[in-house]
Amino acid sequence: MANELNRREFLKMAGAAAVAVSVSGMLAGCGDEAASPSNSEKPSSSGSASSGSGASSKPGSSSSSSSGASSETKPAKIIWIISANGDGTATLEGYDSAGATPSGEVTLPTKVSGNVITKVDFNLGNKVTKLIIPGTVKKVYEIARDNLNLREVIIQEGVEQLGGYNIAYAYRPFAGCKNLNRVQLPRSLKMIEEGCFNNCSSLKTISLSEGLTKIGSGAFENSGLTSVVIPSTVTELSQDAFAKTSLKEATLKCGKDGWGSSWGGNGLFEGCDKLEKVTLSDQTAKISYGMFRNCTALKSITLPKGLKSIGDDVFKGCTNLMQIVIPESVTEIGWDVFNGCTALQKVNILGPVTKIDVRTFKNCSALQAIFIPMTVNEIAGGAFEGCSNLQDVYYPLSESAWTNIRISGDGNAFLTAANLHTNALPMAL
Repeated sequence: MANELNRREFLKMAGAAAVAVSVSGMLAGCGDEAASPSNSEKPSSSGSASSGSGASSKPGSSSSSSSGASSETKPAKIIWIISANGDGTATLEGYDSAGATPSGEVTLPTKVSGNVITKVDFNLGNKVTKLIIPGTVKKVYEIARDNLNLREVIIQEGVEQLGGYNIAYAYRPFAGCKNLNRVQLPRSLKMIEEGCFNNCSSLKTISLSEGLTKIGSGAFENSGLTSVVIPSTVTELSQDAFAKTSLKEATLKCGKDGWGSSWGGNGLFEGCDKLEKVTLSDQTAKISYGMFRNCTALKSITLPKGLKSIGDDVFKGCTNLMQIVIPESVTEIGWDVFNGCTALQKVNILGPVTKIDVRTFKNCSALQAIFIPMTVNEIAGGAFEGCSNLQDVYYPLSESAWTNIRISGDGNAFLTAANLHTNALPMAL
């Protein structure tokens, strides 16, 4: 009997121990951590820059971090870094590495920590493939330079400026994005600054809206653009803006007050070796230095009736340009304007120019005939050097009037040897 009792007590004691072990296992890890949320569940701090301080506020985020089973699990949300302006607005200056890295399709925030984002000045890195910039942003300085994975950019209504400058540096927000092939620009856009889309070799088309006022130096240089229409509202069209692109056709509706200045538009389409068709606005007062230099596919161009000045080197190296009519409004033709136009055959100068300047028609080896107006009183050195096929010179006054023109003896032998037709009319071209 005693042995049976001992056996029952033993089994009872063993059962209690098994239950204790089971409960202990169930409650494992429910010590201090059970009393409070895990680190990943705690709300992230989202302080903003103090008023007027301009200091970065981090890790301000457009949304809280996601929870995770492990304290080492990385949050799924991007933690944005801002610099508050003290007036309820801020500049977006980056993202915190403690959060997610921007990748794939990214939409920039409109607000961070209660501050409206009005400027962007940082680089997202090279993992973003599609970027949407909201209309609260007015100026985009840096954002995606040299991102080879970026394919598409949508800039919403409200954005006014792309790129810009500091004391010694030009911001180029999309320069070097060689695989960028779609860009949507808003009607609100006023300025595309220097080098903004430089070297975007996959970008074939761009729509520029009326209201745009500035296209900066090299803004689309070396891009893949095949056609462009420049709005009438553009008043500042800077050098090399479309140089060395794949353009086949260009239409300029602007020209009255901006790029016709002495500096504006220098080399604007230089080296566009596929450019075949150009339409210039009747408001164009001046074609600036080197504007079409080395546009080797350009065969003809109609110069606008209001044109007054043709700058140096404008058509230099246009080896397929065959004929040109310089309109009656033109009073000035610069140096080297047609230098190296080896296919140029006939030229009518109808405007009251007083001088055919240095090397204007140098090495125009196919030039056969030219009409020179009565207002010309000087033909400078090398103006017709290398014009070995020049046969006919048409002049509206008498031979004695022709002899009063000062013709430099340097490089003009082919001109003086050509047949002179006096009291002549311009050629039919």
